[in-house]
Amino acid sequence: MSSRFTIHYKRGNTPQKSLSPSRRGLLQRKCACGGTPGLTGECEECRKKRLQRKIGNPASEMRNDSSVPPIVHEVIRSGGEPLDPNTREFMQARFGY
Repeated sequence: MSSRFTIHYKRGNTPQKSLSPSRRGLLQRKCACGGTPGLTGECEECRKKRLQRKIGNPASEMRNDSSVPPIVHEVIRSGGEPLDPNTREFMQARFGY
């Protein structure tokens, strides 16, 4: 969080700087929900909500996800196949092999 400072100069050969906070133009932020934020920029309630995690088996959640076409799971389970020699040579050169 930044704040404005004013610089005071005293008479003499070298200016002496004195920093004091300036109240004019002070920016105060609010949490996305409108609450008073803490040091992280969000209120305690929003922070607790964000930190709560879903307990469960990620693999079972993936199987029940109907938004992914079945072919995606088939491809992930398959062993795949080697690249053709030209593609393999092209890619290896770019990865430093």
